[in-house]
Amino acid sequence: MVRTTLRRLLCLLLVAILALTAAVQPALALPPIYAATHDGDDDDPADGLEPLDADPSLPADLLDQIAQLNQQLVDLAQQARTLQSQQQSLEQRSQSLSARKQAHEGRVASLKAKMDAHNARPHVFQLPRQAAEANAYDAEAAQLNAERDQLNAEAQAGEAEAAQLRNEANQLKSQAEAGKAAVERLQATAQQIRQRMAAVAQKRAQVRPPAAKRASGGDAARQSGPRTNSRETGGDRPSRKKEVDTLDQYAKDRGAKVDKRPVDVQVDPDAVAKLTAREAAALKLNYKFQGRVQKPDGTYKVLQVVPRGAEPTAPQKALETVLARGGKVTADGGKTTVTEVERVEGKPVTARDITRQSSSDVDRKIREAAESTDPDKNAEAAIARALRKCIIQFNDPLPSSGGTSPGEIDAGTERTIVEVYNGKQDLFDAKGSQADKYINDPAANPAGRRVVYYVPNLSGSENIETIKRFEQTYGVRVFTDAGKLRNFLRRTGERC
Repeated sequence: MVRTTLRRLLCLLLVAILALTAAVQPALALPPIYAATHDGDDDDPADGLEPLDADPSLPADLLDQIAQLNQQLVDLAQQARTLQSQQQSLEQRSQSLSARKQAHEGRVASLKAKMDAHNARPHVFQLPRQAAEANAYDAEAAQLNAERDQLNAEAQAGEAEAAQLRNEANQLKSQAEAGKAAVERLQATAQQIRQRMAAVAQKRAQVRPPAAKRASGGDAARQSGPRTNSRETGGDRPSRKKEVDTLDQYAKDRGAKVDKRPVDVQVDPDAVAKLTAREAAALKLNYKFQGRVQKPDGTYKVLQVVPRGAEPTAPQKALETVLARGGKVTADGGKTTVTEVERVEGKPVTARDITRQSSSDVDRKIREAAESTDPDKNAEAAIARALRKCIIQFNDPLPSSGGTSPGEIDAGTERTIVEVYNGKQDLFDAKGSQADKYINDPAANPAGRRVVYYVPNLSGSENIETIKRFEQTYGVRVFTDAGKLRNFLRRTGERC
């Protein structure tokens, strides 16, 4: 008797294996507020929105609008965090499916090789003499078919999972697009509120008493009454003296007559409309400058003294955009028209402006911080050790100004102040006022060094957008990784 085991039992199998690649790494095209990348080089205005500061003296209905807007921003931020978490989960599951797909393809290739070998062997047997060989051949065929069925079942399950991932990706994309629309609506609302706030500020500025007239000889006239910054309490604060020195040098270099009195500038309500809603998110209604120069047409250029090398902040860029587009900006209660802003860099960093601790003092302070039970001090010690070759200050108190201390420098190099934030709260709430002081108050940064922040606990993607806005707002750099901070300092000339 002749027995034939048909090749069709093992003809090309796995016809149910489907391409799963479409489910891997879904392209969500999330709007900026939900973006999960940050390269630190984006100069665009803040993509998102910041809560508006509400002066309690504003009209009650305007305060209500501000409160409602701020609450909507809180809700939107929570939605953004939820969507980011869902996106991360989706990407992880997609990557897992991709890895399983690759493993599945490997098993398919292995099974096909075994099938080809099986089908290539003789499959005509003489019975009963070759019954054992025939049974073994049939058993192998059955085993291979069982493997085929298992792989087909896995492929079908994988396709179902891929379909589920695609469905979730589409839902997430829809939610992200809805979030983007909400951002645009809130930006427009915030712009309208800013216009009302600007109108209130303008009206109040117009009824303020005029500034004291300049006395002969070029010095600003003194106000009558006691001075809060008298010689008895230390005289002019160091920051103001440096500002005046910088403006004196500016006047000398340009042959210009500089009014060195500080000047408050207000943005006209109609000027807010010169910006898009997104651009207006960074605009302030009031700005302070250190001096001014009258232009030939009778308008004024205001001067802002900034540390050498400091980048313009998002609010500064927004004001410059308003002026470039013909927006009305005034000073002196609306009596003076401002048409230009110029940033005047302070003097280069000099050794006398920087407190240099002895190497032994730095080592001692770092050791004490490392052995402290305070986790914040531990974090300061950790970054100081990572940068030890270039650290010349550690936990160094800043000089008092007007009887109060502006705080201390966590770590300092020849060119850089390194501040450490070891918490997990919103960076603006935790360090915003400090960053503003370092950039705008020379008493806190007498040498005009650049400022960087080390925030090891904010490395999650949910913090990326906040870090980006913080950098844009204050003109500082923020790092979550000690190695990247060290490399940045090295690339920019520090010997770390």
